[in-house]
This record gives sequence, structure tokens and C-alpha cells, in this order.
Amino acid sequence: MRYLLILFAITFCMGCSENERLIYETKPAVYFPDYNDDNKTASVSFVVDPEKQDMIFDLGIAVLGSIPNDLNYELQINSESTAIEGVHYKSFNTSQVFPAGKLDVVLPITIMYSPNLDNEAVTLSLSLLPTNDIDLAYKDRLTVDIQISNLLFESPIWNYLYLGEYSKVKHQIFIDLLGHEIPQQLDDALGYKGFSGLGYWNDAAKIVLDYIITNSPVYDENGKKIEPWIIY
Repeated sequence: MRYLLILFAITFCMGCSENERLIYETKPAVYFPDYNDDNKTASVSFVVDPEKQDMIFDLGIAVLGSIPNDLNYELQINSESTAIEGVHYKSFNTSQVFPAGKLDVVLPITIMYSPNLDNEAVTLSLSLLPTNDIDLAYKDRLTVDIQISNLLFESPIWNYLYLGEYSKVKHQIFIDLLGHEIPQQLDDALGYKGFSGLGYWNDAAKIVLDYIITNSPVYDENGKKIEPWIIY
């Protein structure tokens, strides 16, 4: 019986050592929580700011696993980028530090206005790279394309926000009345400004609709009259 107890204790300790090795040998892994290969574009437009001042784009980065101490992670500016450093964005360090104990961080990227953005959009394409400290997590969440322009683009979630058929004229009216752009991600729209669910966007759509009705006829960029739409 004593022999069995000793054997059990040895086996238990060996199991502990193996588990500890698994914990300490497995590196944390980073990814972009807000983007994936099916939805990797983020839009930054100077349309919302008549003075065309620099804008800060907050790029979120998350980690799987624990961060026991400060660890280095790395970004790469991809060759597909058409945005020019010093013209469309300010230089930033592609080697960054993930602070101990954090599960996510925000990297602020300063976006700059340039006159060519009045006629075209440029892209700052970024990918995460592995380092000696940190691996990569989900393979479809490693790249983000930041689209920079002074143009209007339809948000992927426009149809969820009670705004009816899209047009650039209606989009501009929304910005003029509400003073901000439309999010690219549904998660960013939910609970906006403390409202429940999509409540804010329901109220915002009613403001736009009231403007369209009061100032009728209002025509879109193709000369088509913007008709009132139903908001539930």
C-alpha cells in the first residue's frame, strides 16, 4: 500500500511538471479583434471635418493567453499600401509593447489630410508578425486595410441603421445633421452613446427623414429624388 502511494505521488508530480511546461512553453498570440479576411477594411474620411485636421485612428489589438510581463509585438506595413508616410499618415513605430496583464491594447495612428484625397482613396495595409515573445492567433484576423479619403463610402452596416436606400447625398446629410460618421462594424453601432441596442440610430434616422420630408424635393447624386422611407 505504501508503495502504491509513493508511485501515485511520483506520477502526480510528473503530471504537474508536464502541465507547467505546457503553460510556460506556449506563447501568447495576437490578432485584430475587429477585422477578419471577410471584413478587413476600416474607413477614415475627412468629410466629417471641414477643417481637415489630423485624425487619430485607434487600431485595436488583442491577445490569446496571459501576458506575465511586457512583451514585444510587431506590425508590418504591407506592400499593397498606397498611403504615403508623412503625407497620409504620420510615422509610427511598427515594434510595439504589449503591457503585462493586458488582454487588449490600442495603437493610435495619426491620419493626415492631403488634397489628392478629394479624388481618390488610399490604403494603409497592416499585418501582425510573430516575434520571439508573441505568436499569431487566428490566421484570418492578422490584416487590416485602413482606407483614407475625403470621400463618402457606404458603410457595410448602413442597411441595419434604418436609413433606407443609400446615396452619397443622404450620407452627407446624415453627417451634417448628426456631426459624425457611420461606424463600419455593427458592434460599434450597438449601444452607441449609451442607447440600448440600435436605439440611437433609429432616432438619428428619424432626424434625417424629417429633413428629407421638410426640404422635399431632395435629389441624390444621380438626380433621383430621395423618397421618404419607413422607419420601424
